[in-house]
Amino acid sequence: MIGLIVIGLLITWLVITGMITAGIVREIRIPGASLLGVLIFPVVAALPFSDEIIGRWQFQRLCKAEAKVWVAPDARNVVAARRGDSYTSELVGYVIPVREQGVAYIDADTGKPFYSYKTFHTPGGVVMQLGLNMGSSSSCRPDKWTSRENGFDIDELMRRGKN
Repeated sequence: MIGLIVIGLLITWLVITGMITAGIVREIRIPGASLLGVLIFPVVAALPFSDEIIGRWQFQRLCKAEAKVWVAPDARNVVAARRGDSYTSELVGYVIPVREQGVAYIDADTGKPFYSYKTFHTPGGVVMQLGLNMGSSSSCRPDKWTSRENGFDIDELMRRGKN
């Protein structure tokens, strides 16, 4: 059913795009303007998705550059851990909303951080937020972001840190 709704909305948008393109061609009033309509149509059709296109490009670049894991050189010596400073913040300067999430763990004995990572989340552009993404968001995490992939068991260290 959702697929039919999406197809219906797409067809409606293409009809509206055709009407907008025809109006632009009519207003140009130069010879060969109808041929120009062939170029104008895809531009007008893509306009509602332009923030998504540019924003996803920015999001992918951000993920590649900033979604990282940090492991202290002496992390294997940690015997008990506690949750350190974790945060969520909205980033500015991106075409689509982007939220950064940082998670850190500290050595329960020394209080020094030994493991942290950053992830990023976005609900997408305007069209996606209006329902095309059905309420979900996109996220990116660093490669090998779990503690087990990095050679230790954070759950066990956290359990020991509560005593």
